[in-house]
Amino acid sequence: MCPACIAILALAAAGATSTGGLAALVAKQRRADRVLETAPGQTRGENEP
Repeated sequence: MCPACIAILALAAAGATSTGGLAALVAKQRRADRVLETAPGQTRGENEP
């Protein structure tokens, strides 16, 4: 395999990894927000639905 091909594959793998990590971070944050909204015993403020 030529060096250019190896470099392109490495860049593609790094891009997919960082995109997957970002997606996991967003999913984790959204899940944490949802858990806080439905936590038992939690009181809601006047302005919250």
